[in-house]
Amino acid sequence: KIIFRKVRMGFSTDYFAVPLDEVPEKLRDKNGVEETALKWRSMEIGEPQVTDAFKKQFPKALQAVTKFVGAIPKSPRAQRDVTNWTRKILVKTGGGKFGLLLDKQKIKVVKEKVPRPDLVLVVEDPGHLVGWTNGDSIVNMIRMGLAGMSNLQDMETIFKLDRLHRSIRRDAEERGK
Repeated sequence: KIIFRKVRMGFSTDYFAVPLDEVPEKLRDKNGVEETALKWRSMEIGEPQVTDAFKKQFPKALQAVTKFVGAIPKSPRAQRDVTNWTRKILVKTGGGKFGLLLDKQKIKVVKEKVPRPDLVLVVEDPGHLVGWTNGDSIVNMIRMGLAGMSNLQDMETIFKLDRLHRSIRRDAEERGK
């Protein structure tokens, strides 16, 4: 079932699909259903399985994410991607945890605990985060069961994070011309 956001901005994120079995029967045949008509429940996501292999991979993943977000200040497109977006994200992996603090067109990686995160992202294998910094999609990781998130209504944050790589790459390509 196609569901529309209450506040639309003329972008592809103004609508999304929900499995029909998750839509109440009385809304299944109704046209123009808005997100406010659904009763949202966030999933309880489990803790990632901690393994020695994941612990060994974690420093490389943390370094890749730190380097990646360090490129945002050099990319006007990436800065626009996170304009007026403030979020505290706790990222849990099978090798360790870290935080991403989005504020003032920047993302800061923090190693300490994130108090009251807006979003918890669980990616069991830290290697998938390295893939994200190289252009893989967190949305696809969630679809394939390689990642999970605590707040389903905050998919827009995931879309913004996924857009960053392309924005940084396009700005770098233009500078290289």
